[in-house]
Amino acid sequence: MSSVQFEIEDSPRSYSKPRISKFVGWIMKYSGGLIKSETQANYLLLAFVAVAFLFSLFLVFGKKESSNFVVPQEMFIKEQSYQNK
Repeated sequence: MSSVQFEIEDSPRSYSKPRISKFVGWIMKYSGGLIKSETQANYLLLAFVAVAFLFSLFLVFGKKESSNFVVPQEMFIKEQSYQNK
């Protein structure tokens, strides 16, 4: 059992740089030089998601009173006359 030998090849290993996501790259490209690194782009995306989440909460829970929308009678009568034909 101790006579097992492994052949180790000394082939050069290629180093690959971690890829930046396309969206982060797009933000860095079109920011006009304001966003210079991947970290800054990620922080910008995180801030955008937080603002969008807060805005959606405001829309859902913001206004408690419901306004009654009144449809003009002329519009309603015209639409019904089209449906009866």
